[in-house]
Amino acid sequence: MRAIVIVLSALALTACGSSVAPGSGATSPTASASASSAPSSAVPDPTRLVGSWTVSGATGAEPGTVLRIAADLSLWQSCGYLMGSWRASGTGLFAANLDGGDGACVGTTRNPTPAWLRSVARYQVDADGITLLAPDGAVAARLAPGGRPTPGPNLLPSLTDPPVLDPRLRDALTSAAGTGPIPTTLPSASRADLLGAWVTVLPRPSSGLTHDVVPGITFRDDGSYRATDGCNGTQGGWSADAGSVVATRGASTLIGCDNIDVAQFVATASWVALDDGVLVLLKADGTETGRLKRP
Repeated sequence: MRAIVIVLSALALTACGSSVAPGSGATSPTASASASSAPSSAVPDPTRLVGSWTVSGATGAEPGTVLRIAADLSLWQSCGYLMGSWRASGTGLFAANLDGGDGACVGTTRNPTPAWLRSVARYQVDADGITLLAPDGAVAARLAPGGRPTPGPNLLPSLTDPPVLDPRLRDALTSAAGTGPIPTTLPSASRADLLGAWVTVLPRPSSGLTHDVVPGITFRDDGSYRATDGCNGTQGGWSADAGSVVATRGASTLIGCDNIDVAQFVATASWVALDDGVLVLLKADGTETGRLKRP
């Protein structure tokens, strides 16, 4: 009988050079800057999201909720913290997924990501913070700089310090940002095009072993997805619009098989196009990561 292991993101117990961009509620390695004094930017920039933010205007979020965006993502509430991952594009897309943290916050739900955060599809950099938007353009939440969560007894206080935008994090965010025109002549795919179930076309299993289920992914309208590599299940967050796509990678079971890591090739994509009904996923530089078709 196969043993199943659940893998959850781990919040590092050592301070690790995560960074915050000037004007985003974080500090840069060379200078500190006030987010409230930063000019509004019409051009989306993922590095401006890095920071420690106080959440307001989010349905169901308690007063004092803090969203800390660094290399990882953490949400701090009175129950403790939730942790996970995020992605954003240079076209203004945003996706987040929380899959671990304090038991009091995780509870028994399969996906502890609050509905308001799961619904976020876009971000907008303002002069006094960040506005998070739903797919229809409605405000899902507002983020004000200067949030400072309170660490629990089992966490290092440094984990609640404002993150710092170092060169490594800046490069990681900008290299996968997906700015400019889509790097393919294929027609771009919209958010509506992605909704629903897909199964893999490429890559293929290396040895031809039979899978328990067909590897694939289902994009849900609430901003979440569920995927399988053929034996293991995983979930995450996603957003797409006019050929641009972002997706996170969430927790997964670990069953040994000749798998096709659908969640991985979706999470590394920055662009999405259609080739005669086949969904084509591409990295920021135009390299294909995978292809999917309807079941």
